[in-house]
Amino acid sequence: MKEILINVLSSSLFQALLVAVVSSYVTIKIKQTSDKNKSDKDLRLELQAKLMNLNLYYGFLAGYELRKEEFPSYMEDKVQLDRFGVSDIARKIDKTDLKEALEILFLEKYTYRERYHETSRIIDKFSHQLTPSFKKIMRDINDENERYLMSKFK
Repeated sequence: MKEILINVLSSSLFQALLVAVVSSYVTIKIKQTSDKNKSDKDLRLELQAKLMNLNLYYGFLAGYELRKEEFPSYMEDKVQLDRFGVSDIARKIDKTDLKEALEILFLEKYTYRERYHETSRIIDKFSHQLTPSFKKIMRDINDENERYLMSKFK
């Protein structure tokens, strides 16, 4: 009788331990996946903020370009820092959908005005993916800023 009871307890204890180990493993894997997704989203939000900052500078530099005036050196320095900041974030995210953004930032064939319009488009795309409700607000603000800046050149 003792042997039967010990076998039953051993079996139940073994089953309980097995369930605990499996559930712990599953919980750890779910948390790791969740942390990676959260980290990826945080990096994309940081990327979006840097692109918005670059877009603002590209708007100003496009104005200088239209007027054929020399750019303030601090603006070009800031653009360089932010471009490499975007590059660092892109390296951490490591997604192919960032190829287009990096080309716009680093290929020399783009004017500041083209960079301004293209970064606006990419920001719009990221806003839709990350924060859809934020998209319309920022698009309206961006359009208003563009109208204001262009009115100064007429």
